Amino acid sequence: MSLLSGKAIVASLGSVLRSKIAWLCAALVLVLVWLFRGNGFYQIASIMFFTNGTYLVGPPSEFDDFCEQYAGAEIFRTVKDVEGTAYFRGVSLYARDNELSKPPIAITSELLATGSSDGRDMRLFGATYTSIRLLLESYRYVESYAEPRTTIPSFVAESGLYRFSRLELPENLAECSDVEKEYIFPARENAVSFRAKGLLSQDFCVKAEPIGGTNARFEYLETHRAYKFFHYETLISNGTIDLTRSIARNRVTDEVLAVGASFHWSDSVGGGSRDGGRSCYGDRRFPRPQDVLLPLQRAASN
Repeated sequence: MSLLSGKAIVASLGSVLRSKIAWLCAALVLVLVWLFRGNGFYQIASIMFFTNGTYLVGPPSEFDDFCEQYAGAEIFRTVKDVEGTAYFRGVSLYARDNELSKPPIAITSELLATGSSDGRDMRLFGATYTSIRLLLESYRYVESYAEPRTTIPSFVAESGLYRFSRLELPENLAECSDVEKEYIFPARENAVSFRAKGLLSQDFCVKAEPIGGTNARFEYLETHRAYKFFHYETLISNGTIDLTRSIARNRVTDEVLAVGASFHWSDSVGGGSRDGGRSCYGDRRFPRPQDVLLPLQRAASN
């Protein structure tokens, strides 16, 4: 074999090798892009670590334990002929010790007046028009905490506790017109256009009256979430389990009518954000207020 042909072979092999290295680099780049998008890293880590019994990613065993022992809802008693109810949505910014063994945080006068308790422990979410409208299809009045809104129809101008009642249409058209003039609507919208779009009830308008305290006999506390009920860290991730509790009770006697609990897991690697992750609700979700507090018949409320 001549020296010239040997050099040609070496050059050819070098070209092939460079080509393969280029393809390998391209493949590595694609793999890296895939690993840092979606759950690719989670999938690889799962294969690597789940098989040898080392727990590093995915829901911790506590998540399944909580779901099996506590998730679900139970109705102890229903109540008939309920004229009205207090309805609240709240979030506990930090879970308390032994949270599951304690009753949900009470709706105090401070909480109703300011929307928060002790600055950090508890915060109320303002009731939406949709929630109040649906409840008023069954009850004569609903007492709830509400806040002004600007992106959707808002029926209050200031934050606080209100009694919401219904004015039937069309017999109260003039009064409804006056009431809805006080609503806060997004720019270039009004009550007529919102009602035409189905964003306002066709059968009645909602009247909001500020009140100093809750007089309703029954209370329905929905979506009472305790963030970071359980927190953990591993070599490659950290995650939390949030606890959501709900309760329906007699505010006068403190008798509990129904309770419910659910859990949500999220992880920095495999579980995504609180909008992703995994949730468990047990055999049944917490019931709607109407399922616990059987309302008056519509004919009786007119």
